[in-house]
Amino acid sequence: MADGLTRFEMDPHLGHVLDRRVGHEPELVAVIQRVDVTIPAPEYRPVHRRSKERRLALGKRWERWSHPDSARGNSAERWRVPRGDPWGVRIRTVKLRPVHERANHLAVLSRMKPIYLDHAATTPVRDEVRAAMTPYSGEQFGNPSSLHAWGRTARAALEGARATVAESLGARPGEIYFVRGGTESDNLAVAGACMAQRAGEHTPALVVSTVEHSAVLECADGLAAAGLVNLAMLDVSAAGDIDLGAPARFAARGPCTVSVMWVNNETGLVLPVPALAERLADSAAVLHTDASQAVGKIPIDVRDTPVDLLTATGHKINGPKGVGVLYVRDGTPLRPLLRGGGQERALRPGTED
Repeated sequence: MADGLTRFEMDPHLGHVLDRRVGHEPELVAVIQRVDVTIPAPEYRPVHRRSKERRLALGKRWERWSHPDSARGNSAERWRVPRGDPWGVRIRTVKLRPVHERANHLAVLSRMKPIYLDHAATTPVRDEVRAAMTPYSGEQFGNPSSLHAWGRTARAALEGARATVAESLGARPGEIYFVRGGTESDNLAVAGACMAQRAGEHTPALVVSTVEHSAVLECADGLAAAGLVNLAMLDVSAAGDIDLGAPARFAARGPCTVSVMWVNNETGLVLPVPALAERLADSAAVLHTDASQAVGKIPIDVRDTPVDLLTATGHKINGPKGVGVLYVRDGTPLRPLLRGGGQERALRPGTED
């Protein structure tokens, strides 16, 4: 059959009847709805092949069916089976359409404007965001760490952006750190907190949910494989419930970092991060949440939900790719993963965007 057309998966004689019915060769017929027939192979035998009327043998029971005259063209073939049939035959309608009609249908589809629905993966940059960024790719190209006028202009813009992000999260500007994306923010939060908690030969606990983004799960696996943490996994129910007491039990034994995402990136499941934060508020555990899919979609205020670390990224909320945020509550121990430069108060060195 021609490319793009559904192939008949049925008895060749039946296929021949269907081809004759619309008066076209197989390559000129498109199957719009697939045939779904379940018949025990030994019990099926067509009879009177050259007639317009045939019978299906189903054990001792017979069912008659016929195909319409080929001049009707676009009509449908219906099979009927008596009630209570022991073979459980399932028959569905077969609709046929000549290729020229199918081509017209595809031509209409090709003129339609596509609609982008994959905003969980990334979002388009809004016009006002692009307009705000454009000057710093042109005349105002300075390095925020430079002391001259170009550098001071860039620094003022950077700190203005920091204040805007802080206000949107209910944080202070000094608690906002810019990184290069959500993955780096997750790694810095999880690995940085665990490394800061290591004291002598004591190994901290790391508790993560089973539905975390790979940026958290693979980071946790790497730390555990290196013997830097004792890793524990939290199961998540289909309703988003977790054992809120498990992290508290680990925190009671010693240094502990907990990472539970706020909204799952694949299912949209909302996890009980506020309840977990309240449960751990009186413990020494460090709580991190990946809120990349939550920011801008559900209310978030770190004054009401006392998480210690929070990850966000720009391209999930109509901002640019390659820009991430890590909120670090004042007093939360955290070690940098990179060295050199001293930018972002030495927690994330490298020239800021």
